Amino acid sequence: MTRTLLIIGLAFALGACASSNSGVRQASATAQNGSTAATGPGSDVICKSTPMTGSRTMKRVCHTRDEWAQMRRNAEETVRTTQQRPTGHFENQGGGG
Repeated sequence: MTRTLLIIGLAFALGACASSNSGVRQASATAQNGSTAATGPGSDVICKSTPMTGSRTMKRVCHTRDEWAQMRRNAEETVRTTQQRPTGHFENQGGGG
């Protein structure tokens, strides 16, 4: 359960870092107009409300279904590589005793 929440949280964080404001404006304008340039199963726009750090307000973020899936995959890969990386906490640091 905690792992799933971590992955979802990282997906939102990476999505916020990876997207630019112009991309969000364009996606939100596309969502409001109801027309998209590409058609297909992954091209429909999905908007989600995400919390803003240090504020009680929510920010609306819009991406296509394919973009949300790619951000989720990137977050999962980040979690996987982070968990597999050795931390070095248990290694001998060279101190004498």
